[in-house]
Amino acid sequence: MADLVAHGPADRRRLCVPSGVIECSHESVELFVLRREIGSDRIEIWCLRHTNTVSAELRRYCCEVTDTQWLDDVEMGAWRGLLTAHSRLIAQLDTALQGSQGISLPDYEVLVHLSESEGGRLRMCELAESINLSPSGLTRRLDGLVKAGWVERIPCTEDRRGTYAVLLPDGRARVDSAAPDHVEQVRRYFVDLLSRRQLAELAKALAPVGAGRGG
Repeated sequence: MADLVAHGPADRRRLCVPSGVIECSHESVELFVLRREIGSDRIEIWCLRHTNTVSAELRRYCCEVTDTQWLDDVEMGAWRGLLTAHSRLIAQLDTALQGSQGISLPDYEVLVHLSESEGGRLRMCELAESINLSPSGLTRRLDGLVKAGWVERIPCTEDRRGTYAVLLPDGRARVDSAAPDHVEQVRRYFVDLLSRRQLAELAKALAPVGAGRGG
């Protein structure tokens, strides 16, 4: 009998595994990854894949020990919570803004960045960095805004290879029109769900992440 510890989200119980076949009550789980230290620098990796019954195929591998620091329950909860909250919030805000104003959240974001910049214009590279888009992605995004008459592209006089994205009067009017609805939607789907203390703590907690302080 080999006393193994399950790792990963599938199962974290200690399991006693005989050679050959393992019985498991988790019929919906497709894969277990189990490990056991067999020395100071070696571990066994056991991979178990479910069949159509409650038995599973058992395979054993040996590999070098790595210094990977797997996420514990608290860390995994924070990480997945952030991803889930972000994706759902952005989807809700995009749907709401398109429903009330007929403009997508990504397009509105571009217009806001331009409206807040000096002279209502930014170099394409600066705008792409500020909204975390590749140059090609920003080009495609701007195509629709240019076609709508909200933004124009003009050559950069300081650098012939550069281009400015410039907010046009109709684009600024579009931002002014959509802003009240957007703020109300941000309050409805985010701000009003948290207390003032929670908002302050969240802003403080996310500050180093937003600043890109990871090693």
